[in-house]
Amino acid sequence: MGATHHALHFLVKRSMIAAKTTDSKEATKQATTALSYALWGVEHYSTKGLSTYFALGSGSFFGDYTKPDMLLQHAGVSVQQQYDALSAWVEEEREKLGISAQQPPKAAIRDFAESVAYYRYKYPESIELIGGLAITESDRFNNTPCVNEGLAGFIESSR
Repeated sequence: MGATHHALHFLVKRSMIAAKTTDSKEATKQATTALSYALWGVEHYSTKGLSTYFALGSGSFFGDYTKPDMLLQHAGVSVQQQYDALSAWVEEEREKLGISAQQPPKAAIRDFAESVAYYRYKYPESIELIGGLAITESDRFNNTPCVNEGLAGFIESSR
């Protein structure tokens, strides 16, 4: 019904905390769940879950199993399966409730592209790996003019 970024933040955070507090097999499962939530958000023009995933998964607080490159080496198929199940469930619930997802306004898409540019700047290898899996229906990490412009701005400002 809107404002999914709050739910994505909560769900990713909950899964990442669960990953920290369990054995490595269950931790990988929880981190996979977190990444599938984050990717669902990206597919729907929200980077809030992705920001939470990177904020928690890239620090030394977690083991390597939460980093996208390590996780995807071992659990790429699981991320795809969980993403597909989540997408199907959301669509089913939307149908039950009579909710139709609308295309966001251009300003929101522009803001999303700026966020993607930031993550491509800050985590280039991880974004390349995640985007290369083609888990989502569309490539939201691609080189659109808005993303490229934002990325160039981040690179320029860092000099």
